[in-house]
Amino acid sequence: MHRSIENELPFSNSNPPDDEALGRQIVLQLMSAPSQCLFLRGNTLTGSGTFALMRKLVDARCDELSLPDTVRSSARSYSASLLNEALDSLFKQRQ
Repeated sequence: MHRSIENELPFSNSNPPDDEALGRQIVLQLMSAPSQCLFLRGNTLTGSGTFALMRKLVDARCDELSLPDTVRSSARSYSASLLNEALDSLFKQRQ
């Protein structure tokens, strides 16, 4: 596990996360930050702009923690999946 994130993420040293689990944790942390969550909720209908914003947030967090590209890729994929689900839900509510 990367030394810079040992105390930031809820995994024990004896059971380090795989890249996919770490990527999901990064996204969940970003989405749970009150300012990020409110901003994303307020701009969900902009579609591609929201995806681009989330990608930038994921990239910035991965850069900050010096995470490998495999974690970055996993986090990008997971965030896109969550945003797709949110947009689908909004679309269905409006029909």
